[in-house]
Amino acid sequence: MSIRIIDEYNDKGHLLYAEDYAGAYARGRTRNEALKKLPDEIKQYIAWRYEKPITAVDYDDNDFEVIQEKQSDLHIEDADSDVIFDGEKLPLSEFEYTQLKAVALKSARDFLALYSSVPDKEGTSIKRRSTFYGEIPTTAHEMYEHTKNVNSYYFGEIGAEVNNDGDILSCRERGFAILEKQQDFLQNRVYDGSYGEQWSLRKVLRRFIWHDRIHARAMHRMVVKLYGYDAVLNPFKFAVMTDATSAHDAVDVVAALIWDGKKFLACRRPAHKARGLMWEFVGGKVEKGETREQALIRECREELDVILRVGSVFAEVIHEYPDITVHLVVYNAEIAEGEPKKLEHAELAWVSPEQIDDYEFCPADISILNMIKEMHRED
Repeated sequence: MSIRIIDEYNDKGHLLYAEDYAGAYARGRTRNEALKKLPDEIKQYIAWRYEKPITAVDYDDNDFEVIQEKQSDLHIEDADSDVIFDGEKLPLSEFEYTQLKAVALKSARDFLALYSSVPDKEGTSIKRRSTFYGEIPTTAHEMYEHTKNVNSYYFGEIGAEVNNDGDILSCRERGFAILEKQQDFLQNRVYDGSYGEQWSLRKVLRRFIWHDRIHARAMHRMVVKLYGYDAVLNPFKFAVMTDATSAHDAVDVVAALIWDGKKFLACRRPAHKARGLMWEFVGGKVEKGETREQALIRECREELDVILRVGSVFAEVIHEYPDITVHLVVYNAEIAEGEPKKLEHAELAWVSPEQIDDYEFCPADISILNMIKEMHRED
């Protein structure tokens, strides 16, 4: 089955949108250049939205079908867009709305997690320049505020009067709550909005996800350039690699985030191993023929003598040690059977977020630990 593509273009470039994956996009100076980028974008999108491994899907040029074209007078090269898809003018079922709303809120939640993990929110590696909407955001803080503050604009274009108070997730949730008070909002009325642009609820849902991805990608790329892979979370599963390192070069490693009340399980590495006596999440390498989930269940059985129930992906990082590069995927998990035993580690400990700094963890875990601290700061 072909993936349906919308092409918004002018003589400065092309913006391609994958209609089947709301918010997925690629840019290029030509259509062919953008099309070459789209398979990787969709793979990353699927890994993010459906929590599937990036290698689980594959596409080639024959899988894409351009179903709509729009010549634009806007700054396509700066992701200025006003296209409304033909399909975005159709009524919404309650099921469709619930699904797309969940993705838009997941996007806001993950954007907040990414931003919260940035070590220096005022640092930048981006030169200032002006575009059609003024100076581009160059720091993580500016990117976050810019992305959050489209909330009132987007909802306002379809008749929902909201503000930008609170964080990006809470103000988006509030916007949907106000929208849902409108009678027949699922009829998906097409509005003639600001600057001659047409809007609908379907378009707003897609635009939130798309706009988040643009600025999340820019933020993640900038922080990785400044501080390295392990300095920041990658909830959107962006593939940002150095010339020396790629996901294909890295060893696939899985780990479990296991909670007991308000404390999580940490394990101290044996003294004779690399990074000896440093603390880590339980887990290990994925062996040939195993899924990540199977590997994690096996590792926990071998190292702790427990049966694990594996949940969703919590975080993913790539870290380059002097001796090995690891692609670490951390899963939310819980113990289904047994009590943790010290079969391979020097020590086991249940650690609260407030106690994290008392333990010397492996460097690959640092950004994940920062996320845990940020999430529990108010508790």
